[in-house]
This record gives sequence, C-alpha cells and structure tokens, in this order.
Amino acid sequence: MLSVAEALDRMMRGFAPLGPERVMLPVALGRFLANGIDARWDAPAFDDSAMDGWAVRAADLEAASAEAPVRLRVGATCRAGERQASHEPGTAARIFTGAPVPAGADAVVMQEHVQVDGEAVTFRAPIRPGVNVRPRGSDLRAGQRLLAPADRIGPGEIALLASQGIAVVDVVRRPVVAIVSTGDELVELGEPMRPAGVHASNGYALAALVEESGAIARCLPLARDDLGQIEQILRDAVCWADVVISSGGASVGEHDRIRGALERLGARLDFWKVAIKPGKPLIVAWLDKRPLIGLPGNPVSAFVTFEIFVRPCLRRMLGDPAPFAERILVRLAEPHRHGTGRPEFARARIERLDDGSYRARLHPRQGSGAVVSLAGTDALVVLPADRSELTVDDLLVAARIGGRGSTTSPYV
Repeated sequence: MLSVAEALDRMMRGFAPLGPERVMLPVALGRFLANGIDARWDAPAFDDSAMDGWAVRAADLEAASAEAPVRLRVGATCRAGERQASHEPGTAARIFTGAPVPAGADAVVMQEHVQVDGEAVTFRAPIRPGVNVRPRGSDLRAGQRLLAPADRIGPGEIALLASQGIAVVDVVRRPVVAIVSTGDELVELGEPMRPAGVHASNGYALAALVEESGAIARCLPLARDDLGQIEQILRDAVCWADVVISSGGASVGEHDRIRGALERLGARLDFWKVAIKPGKPLIVAWLDKRPLIGLPGNPVSAFVTFEIFVRPCLRRMLGDPAPFAERILVRLAEPHRHGTGRPEFARARIERLDDGSYRARLHPRQGSGAVVSLAGTDALVVLPADRSELTVDDLLVAARIGGRGSTTSPYV
C-alpha cells in the first residue's frame, strides 16, 4: 500500500500538458498559454496626453510667473482618435486625455492651472518639456514579450492582449474526462427509487469537480456490476476521452469489477490502494497512454481522493505550472478523536483570524458515507496517523478544496 506522497508522485509523472488549441480571447479566461505572445505595436502608439488640458511648447512659457503671466492664442483642438498635423508656436491647443500631442508641442498644462479668456489662455507658471505627456512606447515596445508560455490568462491579461488587438490566442487544450459510475444499487436522478436503491450522486459530484478544475466532464450511463459491461464502457471511453474516472467497484468485494475489467482490457496497473482515510481503494492504470482512475464508491471517499490525487493531475494537463492547493497551517477550534494507522483527511471550514493565523472547525460527521460533510466545508485538514486525541489549538496542515497556486502538494 502506497503512501500519499508515493501515489501522488507516480500519478503526476504520468500527466503532462496537452497540445494547443486556438480560442477567441473572451473564452480564454482562466486558460494557460501554449505559446508566448509578443507586443505587436508600441504602446502608446504615439505621444499622447495624460490628462485634459492645453498642449504647449515649454519654450513659450519659460518667462511665465504669477507676476508676469503669459498669454497664448487658442489654437487647434486635439481629441482622442484624431491627429493634428502640427502645433503652431505661440499657441495653446486644447487637448483631451489620450489624444495625440501635436508635433511641435512638448508639454500639457492641466486645465485647472490656466485661465481661458475668449481666444486667449493665460499661464502663470513655466512647465518642463515632457510634463503630462506619455511618450510613444513608454508602456510597451513592439516585439516586447507580453506573456510567456504557461502564463494564466486572467482579466488583466485579457485587457493587455485586447489592447494589442490580439483576438485569438493559443492555449493548452482542456482535457476531456469520461466519468463512469458503477453499482447495481444506483438509481439515476429522475427515475423511481427502488427498494435498497441509492441515488447516483457520485457522477454529478465528480462532474462538478472536473469542471471546477478546468477540464471537460462527460458523464456516461450508469454501469451495473457486470464485468463485461464495465469492460466495454471503459474500452469505448479510452477511444475519445483523455482521462477515464470511475467510481465504485474498486475494492475487494466479489461485486467490485473495476480491477478485473482493467485486467481484461490489458491495461497496465500502476498501483492499487493508498494509505489514506477515507479512500484506500484507489486504482490507477494506463491503457493506450490514457489514464484510468478508479475512485472508491463512497461519496466522501470519491470526493477526497479526487481532490488530493486527480485535481492536480488535471491541472497539469491544462498547463498549470502550480497545480496544487497551497499549504495552510490551522489550529483546531475544538477537540477531536479519530482512528489511527492512516492519515485522515477531515472536511472542515477554516477562517482567518485578525492576527493572520487560521482556525479550522471540523465537520461533526466524518464518515466516508456522510455526504452532508461535503456541503458548507471549504478545506481538507490532515489528521495525523499516529495520534488519536487532538486538542484545541493543535497545529495541523490543511488546504482549501479547489485550490491552486503551489508547485508542491500540501499533503506530502
């Protein structure tokens, strides 16, 4: 039985970013660049005004003072989107923010600092060349690197690319994940409940987790505990999916068929069973270079093992250079007792205190079938395998569910 660190290391070594695809800029939000992008144009593309005011030659105002103001004749009007041919010496051109500074002018005086009287503008102080003018290329030069490969596209990156007229970008393709739920007891939502039946919740939960990770979820019809049926479903899924995830049938019972189906398919079994609670019966296999991941059937076990093992693998396929949740040190809000022998991952809600530290409140129901513990919690807290009695303010490791931003797992 592998440790969490061993299992995660073996899984992550098998996953890599997928190939590129070209998408329109508005739908690139949250994606990772497949290639670097360089600036197409200088920014600004011309000397422009940083504010509303009056464009002048600084030399015309050298002698200006409160005692001896300088009056200049009103000249041209410079608006954003319009370019004036030139600036006439001895005049002041009305100019607006973002408008090109006319050739010959070299400074802009704020409109609040002048007095306009008919066709003349009065200035009571000199100004240096370049004041309130944004020179061409002062933000960016054509050919300058804007974004590097693997950079994540956020709202700021969207703004930057749009400002350069870039309408399409090459991003890492989103993996398509096939989700298979197995079990004779499962009843699809909307179907009449039968005696001893169980609503098939795992497929919905896993699809939500997959989509939240950034990948594309495709739920397949429910599979019964039939070896031939499961084998065929898995065989078909690897033909079109980048990853196949099953839930249920991964344990050692006579109705647990996933491992047998993988063997009949000729899949290479990487490992089976991890020293973790909940979620020990975790299967990872490979078929035609496609990963097949068998998660436990208990809802909490499936959720927890996805969060620890599957999410970072999908994030890596998306090109995320920091696919893991960040490690957080938390102090327990209440005492807790748990079993020993394997590290346990408890569902909890964490809060940041005024001093910058974190406190965790564990959900009172921590059983592997307690779906109620998944709602309203936002973190997994690691309960040590060698201590059963935990007290208030004990310092533990935790990570937010759905987190990213770290290059190493918080759980190892």
